[in-house]
Amino acid sequence: MVELMCVHQNIPILGGAVDGNSSNKKLNHKMLTRMGNHLGKHGIGDGAFVYSADSAMVTEYNLETFGENNFITRLPFNYKEADLAVSKAVRDKSGWEKLYPANHSMSYPGVKNS
Repeated sequence: MVELMCVHQNIPILGGAVDGNSSNKKLNHKMLTRMGNHLGKHGIGDGAFVYSADSAMVTEYNLETFGENNFITRLPFNYKEADLAVSKAVRDKSGWEKLYPANHSMSYPGVKNS
């Protein structure tokens, strides 16, 4: 399996090959540590970036390690709050806002869509 840390429009800054049987929860912690060390060497401190991660990042240990940094993820369904939030959203569609039609494709400067 390949892990890759990217910045601004998917420019890779850190990466490596890892055991495909590794725990994503533990890999997230290792990547957070590497990322913090790497960014710190370049004068980028806590809270100066947003980490986008899969839901495996959400563990008590990882959240404590993450400290003051910002992140975006989905709450995993092993937390009852995730089920409650989804159930509420499905029941009450009044707060929903249509963003794009299903067949809309996003475009990025300098990137050709295929």
